[in-house]
Amino acid sequence: MVEVFLLMQLAGDPAPVLIANLGSDIYVVRVTAHQELVRRCDLDLYFRLHANQGRNLEAKRRIESIKVAWHDRLRSQYKADLKGYPAHPWIIANGQTSHQKYLYLAWSQGICRDNHPNWSDWRMAGEIFINQKIDAELCRALCQAKDQQDFCRIMDEAMAIIQQDVDAMLKDEDRWWGGADKNPLKKK
Repeated sequence: MVEVFLLMQLAGDPAPVLIANLGSDIYVVRVTAHQELVRRCDLDLYFRLHANQGRNLEAKRRIESIKVAWHDRLRSQYKADLKGYPAHPWIIANGQTSHQKYLYLAWSQGICRDNHPNWSDWRMAGEIFINQKIDAELCRALCQAKDQQDFCRIMDEAMAIIQQDVDAMLKDEDRWWGGADKNPLKKK
């Protein structure tokens, strides 16, 4: 009965009805609206949810949950190209990055200090560094974008710069080994 009522409301643009139903007094209506918004979420709906305050605490909580789920799904689309390496390169200790901060973060995640040729803590520090840059750029793009095309342009530009950092890190590691062909961790 409730589902039929909800489906009848979905004629036209369903988003306003679904968003309003997040604060419904009827549990099944709230859950169904939440599931449908998670399924339908795109950049336009994300912006609409971001602008919506929700009519009660339940609606606010559900709106945040939908935004987080969509953000995580969107974030999974952005990764650095490791150019055939099985793991992130070592973080560059060249003064441009506070590599010690990222090493502490790696150690806090339980990554042990191991030895040549892995140096897993330095690799994890490099991965954390790159992922934090991607996260920051994604947040910046979501704040600055006016529409999907603008968002894609901002993220494409940001990912190109981040890829330059990754390429520099890979080059630095290859130089340490005496060339990419001598790096034992490079995929053949």
